[in-house]
Order: sequence, then structure tokens, then C-alpha cells
Amino acid sequence: MKRRRKIGIILVTVVASLSLFACNAGDGKTEEQKGALSTPHIHGLSYSDDGKTLIAATHHGIYRYQNRSWTGPVGESHDLMGFSYTQHGIFASGHPAEGSNLPDPLGLIISNDEGQSWTPVKFQGESDFHYMTAGFESGAIFVWNEHPNEELETGLYTSQKKGEKWNRVSTKGIDGKMITMDAHPQKADALVVGTDQGVYLKSGNKKDFENVWTGIQATALLHDRKNPEKIWIGTYTDQPHLYHLNIRSKKKKEVPLPFDHTNDAIQFIAQSSSNPETLAISTFDGNIYTSRDGGGTWTQVSQGKGETDETNPSA
Repeated sequence: MKRRRKIGIILVTVVASLSLFACNAGDGKTEEQKGALSTPHIHGLSYSDDGKTLIAATHHGIYRYQNRSWTGPVGESHDLMGFSYTQHGIFASGHPAEGSNLPDPLGLIISNDEGQSWTPVKFQGESDFHYMTAGFESGAIFVWNEHPNEELETGLYTSQKKGEKWNRVSTKGIDGKMITMDAHPQKADALVVGTDQGVYLKSGNKKDFENVWTGIQATALLHDRKNPEKIWIGTYTDQPHLYHLNIRSKKKKEVPLPFDHTNDAIQFIAQSSSNPETLAISTFDGNIYTSRDGGGTWTQVSQGKGETDETNPSA
């Protein structure tokens, strides 16, 4: 089963012939990167615990990027959804690889060896969580359950017990259709949600979500690894954008993108915990770019094929 992300905009078929050579597309600069991974289906993006390795969860398993080279798949080539890398292990959902002994759908699974093997946690054979996030340090898990199972109704839930026990989270204050969400890296009860109507924050001492930024379509979110009071936001209106926003002051800075395709947008954002100037973004068309200077310049390390199993936010 392929992941379908509802963004409220009609999917258009894109026939792209992107090059890995240096280009001037967009305001951000790019440089040549050889030996890049080529896949149209990125389902998650993160840096490793030491911040040195970029990890991509794909339709065919986990791939790792280090020293200008991709390796993978790591372990079995599961179709991983809801990919969340934490210091407590990697949490994921999705569908098992062909020939795997794991049930379909995977429910909630965890890996404690960087994706070499996976252990079932809960909801095996019941749920495929497309919308899932976990705190990098806290390990608190949040899921938006789209289809009821034996324990969870439709809605937003959290677990601070590695998925064993779940509590419902009120979504009061959120407007629009769910697109993306990101757990606070340290605070177990804090979460930011992106919809086709804006960005909404749940802080630890408040029951309801508060409006952070409305009137935009948020396609990707990430708490800043150096200062979690700031968040990285990928948006799409008539074209894609990337912003760095201070949650409290609402001050934001636009970061130039390395592409100007109006028929593509940012799907995932990753940031190194050991070197916060190191960023990575992936797009709905499967392109991955990295930056070592906070988004000043970019290198394309994965070329998508101009096809996707997602609803692409393009006009």
C-alpha cells in the first residue's frame, strides 16, 4: 500500500529531468554530487544520533548517506512509514518487505540497532501509522490514527511508554487537514502540527493547541536541534518555501531553496544534533539536498524520478 498524504491540492504528474550538476535553480546554490541515491519514494529523513550520517526511510527500506556515498538498504527492505529517529531507538510503521516474518501492516515497530532489525511493539496487523513523530531525546510518541483499531479510535494519541500505553490528545485549536507534525525533542508533552490551514503548537502546560501561523499550507516541520523554541517550516502556496520561525516572537526568516520548481515542495526536514548548521531537506518528487551552512548553499545528494506515491502540493 502506498502512502497518500492529503494536502487539499490536486496531484499533477511531473515529468522531470533534473541534473546532479551545479545549477542556479532557485535562490540557494547547489554543487555537483556524484553517486547519489535515486528514488522517488522518501518516507522519512533524519540524522543519526552523532549527527554525522543522513538516514532516509524509503519505500524499499533504510538508506544511509555518509562520506558522499549512499549505502543500503539496511536490514530488511520494509516500506517504512511514520519514520522517527530518537535516542531511544527508531520508531516506524508501514508494511513488511516481501518474505518478511513481520505482519502486515507493521503497526508500531522499533529498531535498537540502526534499522538492522525490528521488534514489534503494538498494533501489528491492525494499523499503518502515516502520521507519527517521536521526541529525539524524550522518546515520547505521537500518532494521528486515521483508522480505528481495537484500542485507538480515530484521532491524535501519545505514548510516553515506548508505545505500550496510549492517551488521547485534544486537537482543539487545530484547523484544516493534517499534513505533518513534529514532537518537541525534549518536552514529552509538546508538539507542533502542520495542516493545509497553518501551523499549531501544543505546549506542555496547555491543553489546547495555539495558533502559530495561519493562512499557509505547512508541508514539513522540524524543531530546531539547537534551539527548540524555533522551528523549520516547509510551506507551499503558489510555490515552495522554507522558513526558520521563532515560536514565541513569531519572527521568521526565509531560507533560499536550491530549486524553483513550482510543482514540488519540501516533504521532510532534518538537522544534525552535533552540528546544527548541517541541514537536509527532501521533496515530494524524491530529491534530497544537504547544507553545511544553515541553508546558505545546498548540495543535491539524491535525484528523484519525478514520480511520487504522495499527493504533491503543486499548482
